[in-house]
Amino acid sequence: MTVGGAKSLIRFASPKMLLIASGTYPWIVQSTAMVNHYYFYGVDEDFGPFFLKFCSYFPYNAKLCINGLSE
Repeated sequence: MTVGGAKSLIRFASPKMLLIASGTYPWIVQSTAMVNHYYFYGVDEDFGPFFLKFCSYFPYNAKLCINGLSE
């Protein structure tokens, strides 16, 4: 098994305070950030080559790709 890492740009929801004449209100806006992704490469006897991609930022998304096909 081989392990790798890379930085990628992701989108996420970020809280923000919206200022209106009558006061401030909580608001959610979309933001972007550069975060680390970690890759785990391996070979399975039945399915062939695969990799797992994990994001190091909440909500910690993961992607599994088996034999060149995303699952």
